[in-house]
Amino acid sequence: MDATTISRKDKETSVNECSEPLEFQPTIVQRSKNIQMEIKSLERKKGFYMKLTVLFFILNLVMIIQAMSQVVTVNGATLFNTSQITIKGDIINTAGATIVNDGTVDLSGDFINNSGSSLFGTSEGTVILNGGVQTILGNDVTVFNNLMLLGSGTKLLQQDIIVGGNTPSTSGVLSLSSQILNLNSKDIAITNSNPTAVTRTSGFIESETGPAIGYGIMKWEIENNTGNYIFPFGNSSSTAYLPVTFEVNTAGAGSNAYISVATYPTATAANPNNRPLPNGLSSLMSLSGTENAQNVVDRWWVMDAGNYTTKPVSTISLTYRDSEWDATGGSTNIITESSIQAQSNNGTVWNPIPMGFVNTSTNTVSIPNHNVYNPMWTLVASSTPLPIELLTFTVKLNSDKNVDLNWATASEINNDYFTIEKSENGTDFEPLLHVDGAGNSTSVLYYHAIDENPFEGTSYYRLKQTDFNGMYTYSEIKSVRIETKANATFQVFPNPAFDFFYVKFDSETAFKNLLIIDINGKVIKEIHTAEMDAAGDGIVKVNCDELASGMYFVSNSEGKMEKLVLQ
Repeated sequence: MDATTISRKDKETSVNECSEPLEFQPTIVQRSKNIQMEIKSLERKKGFYMKLTVLFFILNLVMIIQAMSQVVTVNGATLFNTSQITIKGDIINTAGATIVNDGTVDLSGDFINNSGSSLFGTSEGTVILNGGVQTILGNDVTVFNNLMLLGSGTKLLQQDIIVGGNTPSTSGVLSLSSQILNLNSKDIAITNSNPTAVTRTSGFIESETGPAIGYGIMKWEIENNTGNYIFPFGNSSSTAYLPVTFEVNTAGAGSNAYISVATYPTATAANPNNRPLPNGLSSLMSLSGTENAQNVVDRWWVMDAGNYTTKPVSTISLTYRDSEWDATGGSTNIITESSIQAQSNNGTVWNPIPMGFVNTSTNTVSIPNHNVYNPMWTLVASSTPLPIELLTFTVKLNSDKNVDLNWATASEINNDYFTIEKSENGTDFEPLLHVDGAGNSTSVLYYHAIDENPFEGTSYYRLKQTDFNGMYTYSEIKSVRIETKANATFQVFPNPAFDFFYVKFDSETAFKNLLIIDINGKVIKEIHTAEMDAAGDGIVKVNCDELASGMYFVSNSEGKMEKLVLQ
């Protein structure tokens, strides 16, 4: 199909009848009927190939007439394009519409998708936004293969989009050129896992919206690959380029695995500064328990690494503006730029400042060989980090049947001592042992203790931390189970059963006589070990064809019971 460009002037001078929507124009309908009559005549005279030629003529004619309208509507039908369609206006895709685009759609107006389906399917063409300010909107998420931004204005999202394609290869590209793509609190997902799936000259993606409006998130399905992945963020008010980079050195593992990032600046006029805080963060306290906003850069990053079983190891680089660390624009910051380091919060506590470095000429902070992708990140003066308290608390049964108790703190503020408390039921705790704290510390400290007398069955533990002033906090409750003879278990299957069932013993100590008990608690059958038929490793077969249908309980000689239904 030849490329066709039809302007609004062409519309006014050449096709005056196009003032109504295309599907209701009588002139076009009559023309279509006339052509159909020609097809029938040509079929009789020229045969099948002549019919095919005229059909292509009709398709071209329809596209040409549609493009004459300022608003082109793909009205519940399939539009095929193998060359180029240039539309000097908007395109609206209504319910049921599909576009098989193996060419180029060049659009100067808005892109509206109300199709209710995967509009482009698996076609691998290109959509060019080639006007002034243009908006992608509609009720449905659009999966573009190649999306190119040209023209003279910002491109704005009012609906989530996906770029990279819907095919198994997902090799489409987002080309920003010199334009700004404003996410406007919406999401963009890149399905092409190649680091070159997003290109730019001077353009960028603007995230910049905070938690109240909603984050503007860029999600990249990096999957199990290595390479330098650049999230090309920027700020339109200052035209600053603020990329976030993940130089993946060791690939992760996972299906449809991705890294996602959003970023936004905080308001310097806020009191205290560095607000709004990300969702899930309530304060910016220093190690001494006072407001620490003056030592925190005025920008936040919201991050995630999803669908990974093993997360990738990468060098993470964050970019900031000078106005976000100094005291200009009303900021209360008292930061020395050369001291800036990254710090992240996992939703509960602040992690220690990782080994990294700041480049004050490029305004970047880099963290090498990192595989922790906490949801909240900021930059702080390394001399005044955000407080980190309990990092871990674990309990584990060791080879001596004792319980190892381990915990670590990344910082301590006025910490007098720790108390390990123990419980048999998970509710009523008693002190087990006492460990002195470090008082005040900004280093990671590790602690270890042993319980040499755990309960038979399940033992519950919690860690109590007490300050010099008597105030205290508790950790999560952790548990460990010790199997003894009295705790030996077995499984009954199939259940319901008919003439027989199997018993799988989890311990040799339980491989003894069995009792079958009715719902009234009466023992109605005792089965000795010698009567059981071995059916595999730790599995025996029990015949019960003489028992009536109903519900019973199977008990071993250690007192454990399993319900059994006979049919």
